[in-house]
Amino acid sequence: MTLEELFTEQHRLASLPPGGDPVKTALDRMTIAFAINEKASTAVAVFAFALLAVPLGIKVSRKETTANLGVALALVMAYYFLTVCVSWLDGKPEWRPDLLIWAPVIFFLALGLALLKRMSRV
Repeated sequence: MTLEELFTEQHRLASLPPGGDPVKTALDRMTIAFAINEKASTAVAVFAFALLAVPLGIKVSRKETTANLGVALALVMAYYFLTVCVSWLDGKPEWRPDLLIWAPVIFFLALGLALLKRMSRV
């Protein structure tokens, strides 16, 4: 679904009259909220990786190209692994996967800011 379709569906689910199956309704709402937050967190993840790449790119030398590639691949795989782990919770609204999807992005933003701060002190 596009973002506009997701917002329309979210509005439709919010305007449903009480009754029916509350568990199914809660799961549907969580699925829509998770999809919206996943799209937003993926967009912010680009900024997080750019923020992380700046101090890593400045600190390492050109001779370590293979090591740099390994570090970049490890970081991306860690982000992907964390995102997949959170997506396993999609059917469990009590764990709030719609908010947990932001955890990997926040972690990499914090790591990037910490490396920038450390780099500015040196």
